[in-house]
Order: sequence, then C-alpha cells, then structure tokens
Amino acid sequence: MPSRFIKTTILSIVWLTSAVAYSSPVKLQSYSGDTSLPHKILVETLKRANLEYIYPYASDKDVSNARILNDVKTGSLDVMWSMTSRQLEDDYQALYFPLFRGMLGMRLAIVKAQNKHLFAGVKTLSDLKAFSAGQGKT
Repeated sequence: MPSRFIKTTILSIVWLTSAVAYSSPVKLQSYSGDTSLPHKILVETLKRANLEYIYPYASDKDVSNARILNDVKTGSLDVMWSMTSRQLEDDYQALYFPLFRGMLGMRLAIVKAQNKHLFAGVKTLSDLKAFSAGQGKT
C-alpha cells in the first residue's frame, strides 16, 4: 500500500511539472538542503523523470508564505506545497495527495519515565479519558 501511494504521488507530481519542465527547469519553493518530506518526494520524482530543477531561493531559506504564493502567481515558482484552504483552492490549481497520509493533525502522547506508572492500568479509551493532556508550542 505505501508503495502504491508513493507511486501515485510521484506520477501526479510528474504530471504537474511536465509541461513546465520541458521548456525550462522546474522552479522549487525550497532550497537544496531541505529535508522535509514534500521536498524529498518532489526532488525524487523530478530525478526519476530526468527533469531539471532549480532553487530560486537558494540563498534565502526563510522565505515568507506570502512571497511564495505571489511567486507562484507570477511564474517565479512552478511548484509549492501547502495545507489546503478554500482561498488557496480558489486562487491556485490544487493537486491533492496526502503526503502525511492524514497524520499531520495526529498527536503522539509522550510521558516522562518517572510518570509511566500512572498509565500502567490504562487499557481502554474510557481509562484514558481520566487524564487531561497538554501540548507545547512545538
């Protein structure tokens, strides 16, 4: 299943970039040292399709989202990735693939080692509901 998902994603990205890439390198929103999943998938897709790509922001890693959106509109960038919203879908052509497989909003509970005994008896959702959770900034 994950292999099929990745193949579908790669094919979709190739389709998105192919028209632009035949005439010039695909302009990515990222920089060469980016280790994010969207960047890795896009770069691997472009490599497998033997398409050239460049990084217009190579010297500026902290580009604002507003600038990226504007650069896609003006053609300074060819591809960007973002969470979806009605406004973005109205303003841009969206291709839908859940790179994080719907897990972006999921949270993993982390418990300090000295408190793990508090959760030893938790076996059901009802047992878990006796606790309250918090989330830090990151």
